[in-house]
Amino acid sequence: MRTSALKTVLLFLLTFALLGIVVASLIAPGLYAWWATPGTGGTQELVSRVVVIREATSSLMKAQAIGAGVGALIGLVVGIITVRALAGRAARKVAPPSTGAPTP
Repeated sequence: MRTSALKTVLLFLLTFALLGIVVASLIAPGLYAWWATPGTGGTQELVSRVVVIREATSSLMKAQAIGAGVGALIGLVVGIITVRALAGRAARKVAPPSTGAPTP
């Protein structure tokens, strides 16, 4: 693989990984708040704030790691497809022109 193709794939991979982290950071807190909300008529437990903060931070970091992994995988696929498409387009431009004479 050429270095320019490798740079393109890595650029897509890292860009999509960062995008995955951002999306996870925006979605995860609301999702965890919804998940941890007790149903109607339920009793509320008394828990330590330290435990709640530790669990919330841990859950957010796990969501960000998963988002980065999924984003990196999608970026890898998109980068490979893009490099192949650009290489195919460049190969068509370089192809020698036909002479127009029929071949026997």
